Amino acid sequence: MKKLTAMLLSSAMLLSLTACGGETGTDVPKAGSQESSAEQTAAKVPAGLYMLKYITDETGEYVPEGNEFEDFSGQPTTLLEMMYADNQTIWCEVREDGTAVFHDPVNGEKPMDFNTDEADTVLFDGSPAAFRYDASTGTFCFNEQEGSRWWDMMEPCSQAKLDLVFAGKGGSVPVSEGKVGDMVCLGQYVQDENNETLMPIYWRVIDEQDGRILLLSDRLLDSFSYNYNPEHAVLTDVTWENSSLRAFLNDDEAGFLTMFTEDERALMVETHHENKAANEELMVHWGSFEDQGEAKYSDLAVQNRADDPDTDEKVFLLSYQEVLKYFGEATEDYDGESGYPFDSMKINHGWRTYVTDAVRTGYYDNATRAGAWMTRTLCNSHTEEDMVVYITSDGSVFDYFTYVPLFIRPAVWVTK
Repeated sequence: MKKLTAMLLSSAMLLSLTACGGETGTDVPKAGSQESSAEQTAAKVPAGLYMLKYITDETGEYVPEGNEFEDFSGQPTTLLEMMYADNQTIWCEVREDGTAVFHDPVNGEKPMDFNTDEADTVLFDGSPAAFRYDASTGTFCFNEQEGSRWWDMMEPCSQAKLDLVFAGKGGSVPVSEGKVGDMVCLGQYVQDENNETLMPIYWRVIDEQDGRILLLSDRLLDSFSYNYNPEHAVLTDVTWENSSLRAFLNDDEAGFLTMFTEDERALMVETHHENKAANEELMVHWGSFEDQGEAKYSDLAVQNRADDPDTDEKVFLLSYQEVLKYFGEATEDYDGESGYPFDSMKINHGWRTYVTDAVRTGYYDNATRAGAWMTRTLCNSHTEEDMVVYITSDGSVFDYFTYVPLFIRPAVWVTK
């Protein structure tokens, strides 16, 4: 990864290809437009810290070919994400007098000076460079190489934001600032391709209530059995309460909680879960599946689990009902390989997520690395064995034996 990143960065700098991201760039004023020209007359950029946002073209528009790539395994990524993987970014510190220091991982520090007679010019390393400043967004972009199509878009940032990048948490925000849709980092887990390096865990904020935010791991961290049973002797009477997975996730001596510092664990809120919720949603979803020409799959596979006890825990899996709440229902037609019972299934691409680079075995798609992840919801099959409801790598819902390893996507409520 480091070799690839350095290679891409070196090539990028030759073209001023120094930004990336997944945004549209619509907030960037177009060069030469009458509407934006008045805002661009002041050459001075306010003092503060600025960090790379993405690459634009000469009109100020986001350009995918300048921002989006494939990583070493052929997976979609961005140059900025590659830099984050090496605890790097491109940033600049603007002083009160209009001078600045520009930092990049390849070329080091370079002086900048916004005190020019021309509103559209900045001195970069002693040479004139094209420059635009948008007062409405506080962003500026510049082109250090005359005639190049690539412009660097820089946006205001805080020291805390830079610190997150240099700590290997690039692209995240502090937990105290997390809002729905944001990414935060909490804890660490082995996630690299060599399966040996602890890396920060990225979480997606999916809910906020009363000064708390609900975090869901952005990647599938590992595979476990819902209830470890090496002899497969007891396949009934499994509940979320007595499952080995729940015990592991909430173990602070030898389990998942050891991956967090004491301060991080102190943020975690013990949450009450009512696990007696009926599974009518599952019955609706599976109602059209015929079981090899016999009874409908829902009649065989799904019963209400009214006997599942309520629980209190810090770390948990989402229930199937919570998957529906936060990601919507499965409404799209399945477009993959046909086969029982998937030829008539409905999918939701928003349910899909991906394994980390450390994963080498398990139920995941080799091409996309989308994996099958468990909910905490249980159902009963026609053999009356306990089955765990899980999200397939295609983005649908199905069930499987509780002793078979599937991927986990932990969730936790934390205080801001």
